[in-house]
Amino acid sequence: MSSNEVEIPDDQPYKDLHSAREDVRIFARPKTTPAMIKHVCSRLMHSDPDYIQPILRNVLDNFDNLITESIEPVFEIIEHVLKNSSDISKIIPPLSILAGNRSIDVRERATGYLCSVGPLAKPAEDMAMGCLRNNDPNMRLCGAKILYSIGAACSRSITRQLRSAAQRYKDEREFCALLVGTVKRINSVDTPLPARQPSSSSLRLRKVFSAFKGKKLLLVEDNSVLRETIEDMLKTKLEVNVLTAGDGRQALNTISALESANELPDYIILDLKIPEVNGVHVLNSIKSKAETRNIPVIVITAVADERILNTIELMGIVAYLKKPFRLNDLIRAMVSNLNGQTAAINS
Repeated sequence: MSSNEVEIPDDQPYKDLHSAREDVRIFARPKTTPAMIKHVCSRLMHSDPDYIQPILRNVLDNFDNLITESIEPVFEIIEHVLKNSSDISKIIPPLSILAGNRSIDVRERATGYLCSVGPLAKPAEDMAMGCLRNNDPNMRLCGAKILYSIGAACSRSITRQLRSAAQRYKDEREFCALLVGTVKRINSVDTPLPARQPSSSSLRLRKVFSAFKGKKLLLVEDNSVLRETIEDMLKTKLEVNVLTAGDGRQALNTISALESANELPDYIILDLKIPEVNGVHVLNSIKSKAETRNIPVIVITAVADERILNTIELMGIVAYLKKPFRLNDLIRAMVSNLNGQTAAINS
């Protein structure tokens, strides 16, 4: 970006594709900072979703060059387009790029987007079938994963082609297993399955989740989209009462107010990189007071500095999750603490 573009507000939308593409090219530069990428992504988020779709491909072509802190804003753009665009067909190619990414978490999220939005099923199927004809085994595997995730929503007419591909590449075991599984899912549509009784593991899980019902939780996260996503998930799955804070000072003020009212939270989920007062200082404040030091704290962070991670571990957190993480990992961390265990740290 040129020097005068730094002064452009984060909420000012792009008005022409040329300037947007020029800014997106910074993603590939070695000296790009998270702040620069966040600025570009924020402007894209405020632009017309139909208008920004053509440059998503430019964004994702450089996706592997993004540093950890910059991944979440890119997914926010995708969610913005999926929720607000009148025509989401153009997002299939960029999402397919992500579905073949080397990161397992990125692949799973991209495939989830492809399969969770109804109108995407047929275009995603067409894209995946194209991947199956590719000479690159990784692309074929990517296509097989997309088809397996779409499952019963796939067209019955492709089953013969899937069997043929599985026979042709029978040495690629995972690829073949996914294609066979997809065929079974397609064929299962005509055969209604008998009503299933809840399994013993499902009943145990419900019992565990019920232990959180009515608990109070403070969520400290400056990213509004991620904060709302986590809040909705916790309220829906665990039925907890969620209080939120968007920066460190607000978090400390909330904890102080709850302490005065003798209503301290049962759990705290804390991001480290937050404005006003950083997360490490907030954590230190919590753990240095007798009234709050026993509150279980789960840290969510994109920080990769081993010294900082060692410091927060010594402070007595119950778990930390590195961004990007799956929401189910957060629930596992809370359940592990309920069972008196230390939650595994995801890599």
